[in-house]
Amino acid sequence: MNICTAIRVKTMAHISLKHIILTCICLFAGMNASAYDALINDIYYNFNENEATVTYRSEITGDQCYSGSVVIPSTVTYNGKTYTVTGIGEWAFSYCLDLTSINIPNSVSSIGEGAFNNCSGLNSIKVNSGNTKYDSRGGCNAIIETATNTLIAGCQNTTIPNSVTGIGEWAFSGCNGLTSVTIPNSVSGIGDGAFSACSGLTSIIIPNSVTVINDYAFSGCSGLNSVTIPNSVTGIGKNAFSGCVGLTSVTIPNSVTSIGENAFAMCIHLASVTIPESVTSIDSYTFYNCTDLTSITIPNTVTSIGYSAFESCSGLTSIIIPEGVTNINDYAFYNCVGLTSVTIGNSVTSIGNWAFRECSSLKEIYCYAEETPEVAVYTFYKVNVSEVLLVVPDDALEKYRAHSVWCKFWVESPTGILPMKNGRVESEKSADAVYNLSGQPVGNGKLKPGIYIVNGKKVMVK
Repeated sequence: MNICTAIRVKTMAHISLKHIILTCICLFAGMNASAYDALINDIYYNFNENEATVTYRSEITGDQCYSGSVVIPSTVTYNGKTYTVTGIGEWAFSYCLDLTSINIPNSVSSIGEGAFNNCSGLNSIKVNSGNTKYDSRGGCNAIIETATNTLIAGCQNTTIPNSVTGIGEWAFSGCNGLTSVTIPNSVSGIGDGAFSACSGLTSIIIPNSVTVINDYAFSGCSGLNSVTIPNSVTGIGKNAFSGCVGLTSVTIPNSVTSIGENAFAMCIHLASVTIPESVTSIDSYTFYNCTDLTSITIPNTVTSIGYSAFESCSGLTSIIIPEGVTNINDYAFYNCVGLTSVTIGNSVTSIGNWAFRECSSLKEIYCYAEETPEVAVYTFYKVNVSEVLLVVPDDALEKYRAHSVWCKFWVESPTGILPMKNGRVESEKSADAVYNLSGQPVGNGKLKPGIYIVNGKKVMVK
């Protein structure tokens, strides 16, 4: 079984498909005897009529990788015939960690996708000045598509010129040596994966000219601890900041209307997030495994909480699901082991399977829905629901107590909960009227947090 088939379905949701494909190509290129036509002066080529294309090496190990300084010639001779070098193929130099510089001749008119991905040691890129398709204007150490002013490949020493209007897909992907970059106001688009896996990048300021942060744009930037998202941005793509383990806080501006799946997944040190009222849904896996997340503000404009949106956010202790939400999807808060209190707005009609699975610390739910929300048998799997206080509207009390799932909770209405003051139950009876769940009297002194029985009713002490 190879790497492509060994990845579990659920794990696939958190891994860049492009990186999987790229890794597969590198690992198994050696199995294909026709991966290249000729190796000439340490450069691999494929030939087609009178043209030559620089291609990837046959294996990823040893001296088969490109390294050091590579100068691509404008022509190459093979079996007595001279070919013009017109292209650099897809993934041609990908994962060449020891490649330090590349010089591209005038003759090259096509550069394939991922040609320089994950060249972490690359510090110099130069396109010869006579090339009509690409340029390295102003000594920028990058490849720019001249007609579109799009930077398609950069390195750790790149300076993005003010004339650049777009940063292409995977342009800096895997450029570990890149520690800082200034994106000029001329840039209106940042392509998929443009800065993915730039582990040395510590901060980024996105200019007001950018309207969308595309898929995987900063995914895996493990050193990134500061990001400024301007009010011009309307959308944050899927996996845009996934795996940015250094991020501690993010402010999403009111201009943002959509946040893609996995957008902040595995940002393990992300402690607080404010979601603006412009957002209408929280997509699948958006905050998956953000273990340090302790504070999240969900606005009333949100109507749906996606599949596994907050799965494994173990730092969350309480969550308020606002009135606008109608649906809490499967696994939404699965394995939020620190969650003790949940407030559910009155518009919620359904809570998905395993939505609160293994929320083992859950002690209280305040549900304002007049009609019992639809729940599955395993919605609260591995939660000791008999010890969870469920407070529901007075008029709906009997509906919840008669429900096949909700009846398993300790269901009360607000009028059935005795008031607390300074940790003490305000009871008219004597001190021995307060019991623990084992039926033992505990007196009416200051009580530890937990559930007690007072005059035959459950009381939650926080």
